[in-house]
Amino acid sequence: MSGALKVELVARYPVKALRGESIEVIELDERGVVGDRQWALRAENGKFGSGKSTRRFTHLPRLLEMSSRVLWGIHTVVELPDGREYATVDPKVHEAVSEVVGSPVTVVGEAEVSHLDDSPVHLLTGASLRWMADQVGDAEVDWRRFRPNILIDCAGDDRVEDDWIGRRLEIGTVEVEITGLAVRCAVIGHALDREPNRPDLLAALADHDLTLGAYAKVIRPGVVGTGDPLRFR
Repeated sequence: MSGALKVELVARYPVKALRGESIEVIELDERGVVGDRQWALRAENGKFGSGKSTRRFTHLPRLLEMSSRVLWGIHTVVELPDGREYATVDPKVHEAVSEVVGSPVTVVGEAEVSHLDDSPVHLLTGASLRWMADQVGDAEVDWRRFRPNILIDCAGDDRVEDDWIGRRLEIGTVEVEITGLAVRCAVIGHALDREPNRPDLLAALADHDLTLGAYAKVIRPGVVGTGDPLRFR
């Protein structure tokens, strides 16, 4: 792999499974990105709302029609499809979000059960996005479909993260260890903003164990910002 690596953007997703926010700097601790997936929608069956159904999660519709962000570093806000906004601590948020998904849910903060899927941090390179675009015959594929915490500016159009497992990276003041490849599900093909459903995206990963991008754990907490260089230890 040639050329220097640097951070193209960083993002967090304050409410699990909703659209998140791209910001200038993220803070990482042992759990992962501070403020990431700190809230979730809890369905009547006790599981957390997601784009898929598993032992811990249950599929709920229209999640990507809503977004979440953190205001002033304190309050998490949910924006509904019609533009209305509610703080997650507002008692009215539960009914408002329930109307969107079509079933009763409550918006809850993380407690004993983690809201994270498989890993504290998710990294993705621009090279892998270009590889993905080539597979489906597109000029580009929207990075938001893959929900990375750190998008890395990287030359080429190969799946470079496939060779990173077990390696350590210094990014900003943070050190992370790559623990595995990010396993994808049908969520990457769900309609996003004005883009239609794209089932071809997941199908294109069938020969790669449905993976794209990498998972990481935090070795040394700190901060990562747009433009920060990356280097392997």
